[in-house]
Amino acid sequence: MQSATRAKKPMTDVRGNSDKNGKKSRPFRVLAGFGSMADELPTIDAAMILARALEADITGCFVEDADLLNLAALPFAKAIRPSDRSVLQIEREQMEQQFSRAASNWQRTLFARSSHSSVRCSFKIMHGAYSTEIAREAVASDIVVINPLNLPYRAPNAASLLWHAIDEAMGMVIMPERSQWLPNGPVVLLISGSNADRSVLTIANRIARATGNQTVILTTDAAEGTRQQIRDTAFEIFASEADIRLVAESRLETAAVRIAELRPSFVILQPSKTSLSDASIALLLNSSQAPLMLMRRG
Repeated sequence: MQSATRAKKPMTDVRGNSDKNGKKSRPFRVLAGFGSMADELPTIDAAMILARALEADITGCFVEDADLLNLAALPFAKAIRPSDRSVLQIEREQMEQQFSRAASNWQRTLFARSSHSSVRCSFKIMHGAYSTEIAREAVASDIVVINPLNLPYRAPNAASLLWHAIDEAMGMVIMPERSQWLPNGPVVLLISGSNADRSVLTIANRIARATGNQTVILTTDAAEGTRQQIRDTAFEIFASEADIRLVAESRLETAAVRIAELRPSFVILQPSKTSLSDASIALLLNSSQAPLMLMRRG
């Protein structure tokens, strides 16, 4: 089932499964954010993997950047395409046409990729600032997938600001910039200091199973007792379905070196409120060249 709408309100979804207490729980939804300047094929591929792994629907959200349209209305306006750094001379009508072509292209590609699977997709076109509109759309149980090339470079800590802005969503996936990402490496779960939530270990397991990959758990600043608890919980969840390697590193920088050696398909991290910065995000993206999945505790 596929649909395309032009809207600014979040989708309402009354479907759900009953938990052991009989309460309705919202299913997962993958919210894929698209822009006009970046190559969104990796965004679509990651969204499809996550949707299959989590038995989720995908909502594609294309944001017509109001700032770019206003810029294009100025005399002698130029833009730099993030994908190849080429300089474009633009005007408003030309920019509107580019938005329309890009939205149609990514909608068509998303629906084509989903036609070969059981994943249900919908598509929205919104007008405004990318971060603002994605944050407005995100709701509980969402996994938001974004390409950082769509984020405003002038804003300090743009990625971490968006992470805090979508505080209701349970997770955000940041795609690596301009990399040849291939989803055929291990799923790496990075745990800093304390036990990982069972829900996150379960999600890591489902992604690994969906991609046919192994799982590697890296810990930083964790005591031996904590590592043993993580190991016991992981083996309980994964059973014999994956090769679980629990590797202890002293700090994030050394963990990033190990991640680079592993060539992962996904990196999953539960950041604390104070530990996440754009520098940490850039370090992990550059070392892994794979999507970085940030998950909230609980």
